[in-house]
Amino acid sequence: MGYAIHGLVLSAFLGEAKTGYSFGKLALSLLDRVNAREFKCITHNMFGAFIQHHQNAMRAGIPTLKEGFIAGMETGDFLNAGYNIATYSYINFFGGVELDTWEPELAGYNATLAQVKQYSAQDLFAYGAADVA
Repeated sequence: MGYAIHGLVLSAFLGEAKTGYSFGKLALSLLDRVNAREFKCITHNMFGAFIQHHQNAMRAGIPTLKEGFIAGMETGDFLNAGYNIATYSYINFFGGVELDTWEPELAGYNATLAQVKQYSAQDLFAYGAADVA
């Protein structure tokens, strides 16, 4: 997670997108290597929401964030799972993904966030979902 934070700072604040992206990829690689499932959700959120779009197309973050959401739901990191899926909805919207292709998912994610009582993430998600409705 530390490498992802460092990559975020480099990319978002210091204008060193290429180096920041490398640190983000290193963080993801280490997650796989040491099988640190408890950090997968937050690391994917940092990479998908704040780093990846500096070097890849915006839509490249979609699978990253969905994977982070799934990992968070599996490990009980519901807060960061919610932030992953909220950012996922923003990327879909601003990335020009056709609403018909992902709109049915919105209600399910909203219900899931309510069920695990992640109201702050749900508010962000609902705000983004209201933009597309």
